[in-house]
Amino acid sequence: RPGFRPLPGSVRPLLYRMHLVPDLAAFTFSGEQSVWIQVSEPVAEIMCHAKEIAIHEASLTDDDGEGKRQQARPESIAFDEGAEAVYFKFKRAIAPGRYRLDMKWTGSLNDKLKGFYRSQYTLRGAKRFMAVTQFEPTYARFAFPCWDEPAFKAKFQVSLTVPGDRVALSNMPVSARRELPGRAVRYDFDASPTMSTYLVAFIVGDFDFVSALSENGVRTTVYTPPGKSLMGRHALHVASKALAYYEDSFGIKYPLPKSDLIAIPDFDAGAMENWGAVTYRETRLLVDGKMSSLASKIRCTRTVCHELAHMWFGNLTTMQWWTHLWLNEGFARFMEFGAVDRLFPGWRVWDNFVQQVHGLALSLDALVNTHPIEVPVNAPEEVEEIFDAISYAKGASVIRMLSSYMSHDRFMSGVKQYLTKHQYANAVTADLWKALSKASEGNEDVEELMRSWTSKPGYPVVAIDEIATEDNKSRTFTIKQSRFYSSQEPEGKGDDTVWQIPLNIFDGSKVSKVLITKKEQEIKLECKSKKDWLWFNHSMVGFYRCRLSPPLLDAIASNPEAIRKLEGVDLLGVISDAFAMANSGMAPYSSALEVAKACKGCETLCVVEELSDWLCSLLKRYKKPNDVKCSDEERAIQKGVEGIIVSLFRPLEEKYGWEYDPKTQDAGSEKETNQTLRQVVISTLAAARDKKVLQEAKDRFKKGWEGIPPEYKALCFRTMVRYEGKEGYDAVMSIFNDPNAEALDCRRALTAIGCSPDKVLQLKTLKWATGGTVRAQDVRFVLASVARAGSQITWEWLQENLEHLKKTYRGGKVYEAVIGNLTPSFNTEEQAQMVSEYVVKHKIQTRKMSQAVERMRMAALRRAREIKPLSAYFRG
Repeated sequence: RPGFRPLPGSVRPLLYRMHLVPDLAAFTFSGEQSVWIQVSEPVAEIMCHAKEIAIHEASLTDDDGEGKRQQARPESIAFDEGAEAVYFKFKRAIAPGRYRLDMKWTGSLNDKLKGFYRSQYTLRGAKRFMAVTQFEPTYARFAFPCWDEPAFKAKFQVSLTVPGDRVALSNMPVSARRELPGRAVRYDFDASPTMSTYLVAFIVGDFDFVSALSENGVRTTVYTPPGKSLMGRHALHVASKALAYYEDSFGIKYPLPKSDLIAIPDFDAGAMENWGAVTYRETRLLVDGKMSSLASKIRCTRTVCHELAHMWFGNLTTMQWWTHLWLNEGFARFMEFGAVDRLFPGWRVWDNFVQQVHGLALSLDALVNTHPIEVPVNAPEEVEEIFDAISYAKGASVIRMLSSYMSHDRFMSGVKQYLTKHQYANAVTADLWKALSKASEGNEDVEELMRSWTSKPGYPVVAIDEIATEDNKSRTFTIKQSRFYSSQEPEGKGDDTVWQIPLNIFDGSKVSKVLITKKEQEIKLECKSKKDWLWFNHSMVGFYRCRLSPPLLDAIASNPEAIRKLEGVDLLGVISDAFAMANSGMAPYSSALEVAKACKGCETLCVVEELSDWLCSLLKRYKKPNDVKCSDEERAIQKGVEGIIVSLFRPLEEKYGWEYDPKTQDAGSEKETNQTLRQVVISTLAAARDKKVLQEAKDRFKKGWEGIPPEYKALCFRTMVRYEGKEGYDAVMSIFNDPNAEALDCRRALTAIGCSPDKVLQLKTLKWATGGTVRAQDVRFVLASVARAGSQITWEWLQENLEHLKKTYRGGKVYEAVIGNLTPSFNTEEQAQMVSEYVVKHKIQTRKMSQAVERMRMAALRRAREIKPLSAYFRG
């Protein structure tokens, strides 16, 4: 962008020694610091980052280590808003050497969830505020002048003076605590290891806590809101064991003497990996042993393990620049599943990975408006756009594929070499590939193997056809690869990328591995019978789609034995690829629906979830708001899809019920994940407007919402709002307003409130959500919910209120939430064009906006292509 300028390398920080004094009544803070710097060549000015802070004093002292001291004050202190930088300009050039730069400044504790900001909470009925930091990616400059780029690592020694009734936390343990006049307390913290600015943290507030020594002897503490320390026990258990798991995995001891996990009431992300002081949304850290669902426990466990993986991947070894963000996020996502699986093997979280992580990446990366894993970042605001499913989910998926291809032991040997060589320093993707190539003992050129996976957008679809031969002991196949698009290949967008694709071919008893390196390639496989079925992506470790020829797909779908042997992530893959081919127009929808029907009786959670996702997605595509009349074709499709859902899910509902019943169900077969299975089954039947399920949901709510099992609360809340009019709406709103309701219940109520089909209530909700009652971190969830239920009224409201949203909520997440959820109701080319022109005109164009418009166009193309054959299929 205009004005952006990367930091010159001629001046580098070595140590920050800072003291901050937040004022929690005036929402301001003052700061002073000494920064020891190393100047490598003569400079006339010192440039560092600063934004929305006022620097009042500065001086430079020669620190040559020989007792000589010369102090110079800058002739001017100039701010450059475009560069988000401050320039200290001196009369004479500064010679190479070591110096101390002293500064004093003031700033505001903002309410934008970035930089040094304030967060509101209630304590004993009184409103209180805490001060919190969120510095990733480029917000440390809002709190103190600094070299705010990942490669400018330094040590940090923080001091905080805070009100005496508050607790102060930072990355390192407290070295001294002194009471001061005026009921203030000064906390001095130990110096940190060498690290990047975005990992610095300081928090001031009221907390309870639970604490223990981890298995590797590190003091681990979970800080919770007052009175909720018991809800921190699960996270403490996880963190205490995960640190030891990562030490063993990476072969490097955790570098800090303590590990804090801190719940924050107002927090934009799920969590932030500040070294030694990880901050979390309350709903991602706090778990009620009795009232939290298994999904909530898994979400908490995954989040804790993800952030602790960053203590090595990201904190110890940091990407050189944001282009390599995936080295942080992709690896942390991959490693979190290994840790969770070690701690809770019964949860089968690798199934969850395939369904939720791998599947999410396949969905997003099939758009035209995707980006490579490694994407050039030219300005700070561009960083926000790559904190998405490509960096996290695709990054983790290709890492999993590479680990499987190399063997996990060799892969982790390379990871250990990489972390050891670059600890307390910075690295790029090529550094990792070199370490992994070395670990492969010369067998693999990992950089060549992975180049197209990380440097190119998209991924391949592998078209597989069998060639007839007279050889009865082998089978020959042609493998053709091309880039896969969700809808159809756009005109003028032909992609000639050739991926190196590790195929894992499963025949029910053994796996054959083949590396595809050409656009078109023949492969030969030994076989017992040419009629046997084959699946070409065993365990779904490959990041590609399979387009099986009709005979190969039918060999699976028509064979109950194949379905039985594939049940699990392999069957999930067959379902996912069949529906993806139908969505893209590469296969008729009837073939995908026949695969779905063949899965009747399957009870594996990930398979049931995958069926639910695809069938509900198809159902939503042809649903209309209550006041919009459906065509005969749309009605036939709705009825047909609902019929398939009932045929697949009703037997599971009858077998498992809403809860485990020892009188009718076998205790020996009851698994912890069964309650999640029940929730998926019941919710899917509700989506198909099953009267029995909807009535049960309403009855349970009316008996007392507090007694509803946690898995069903969201469903029951939504059902009341959708089907019980204003009475149901008001009943769910009262949950959100209940001061004694837990944060997760408030979140469930919040998203349910937006589900009303009533236009008056939709507009009321939009105004209420943006009127200051709802926390800024949660507003987008309400708006997204209303947009799905009432797209037209939400679109009109957005246009009337855009300036208010821009002014009130920094960043684009709020209006992205609206526009991103207008589909499937916005499903014509005219609507897509209207939205596209609007976002450009009003300068709110982002990649997510482009993706939303693309999905609208995809919806129009799919409806035009599908509606007649689909309605004919169901009528037939």
